[in-house]
Amino acid sequence: MTFVEVASVDELRESGRKLVTLGEDKILLVFLDGKVYAISAVCPHRSGELIDGQLDDEEVICPMHAFMFNIKTGLCLNSPTYSIRSYKVKIEGDIIKMDIE
Repeated sequence: MTFVEVASVDELRESGRKLVTLGEDKILLVFLDGKVYAISAVCPHRSGELIDGQLDDEEVICPMHAFMFNIKTGLCLNSPTYSIRSYKVKIEGDIIKMDIE
């Protein structure tokens, strides 16, 4: 596993979510119930930006066509065909790190 620093806990706690870009990948970080989750930030259905989507408990809803993705697993509740990648996250002190492999 290769973990890279992507944000601080304080910064994510304030906003609840953050978009990070690693190379060509856009990743959505979500702070929920004291834990941090990381998923692909682009809906595979029509490339909707999930950073703009509504959070509903453990799901983020694509603003373009209402596809719902679980922030813990990346699974699409509307159609398993459109599931997105979820990333492993760890916290060291105030630093959030994500596995990029």
